[in-house]
Amino acid sequence: GSLPRILDVGSGIGALACGLAQQFEKAHIVGLEPRPDSVALSRELIASKGLEQRIEIRQQLLEDFDGQHTFDFVWFPAVFFSDEALIRSMDVLSRAVKKGGWILAVYFEAPGNDTASSLSRLRNYLWGDNARGAEETIRPFLSSGAFDPDTLKTKLLGTLGISVMQKV
Repeated sequence: GSLPRILDVGSGIGALACGLAQQFEKAHIVGLEPRPDSVALSRELIASKGLEQRIEIRQQLLEDFDGQHTFDFVWFPAVFFSDEALIRSMDVLSRAVKKGGWILAVYFEAPGNDTASSLSRLRNYLWGDNARGAEETIRPFLSSGAFDPDTLKTKLLGTLGISVMQKV
C-alpha cells in the first residue's frame, strides 16, 4: 500500500512535524503554516534533522488547502481557530482525511472557576478568539457527517483537551 500521510495544521516551527517523522519512519508529512517567519524556522529545523524528503511545509491557511482524501491522520489545533474559522475549515478537513483516516483535535477545556481554568479560557481567547470546550469544538466535526461519532474518544490532560475521531 501507499505510505502513511499526515497533515500537520498550524506547523509553527516544525517541531511536531519532525517528531511525527521520527516516530513514524515511513510517513510523509505536510505542514500548513501561514506565518512566513515560522515557515522559515521550520524549514531550517527540518533540514537540520535531514527530513526534507519526508516533510513538506507550505505557507498557507487551512481554509486555502486543496488536499483531497489523501491523509491518514490530521493534527488539528482547534485552540488557534476562531469559531468562524473552525466552521470554514470543516469542509477542508472533511475532504483532506481519507475514508478510515483519523483527525485529532486539540483545545483547552476549562469549565471551573479556579485560576488554572480561568487562565486557560483567557489563553483560548487570546490565541483563537474563543473559549470553546470539547462540546463546542467537536460539534462541527460530527455535524458535518464526515466523522463517525461512535469512534469519538476524548481525553482531558489538565486543561488540555484531546479528541480523536475517524472519517466515515
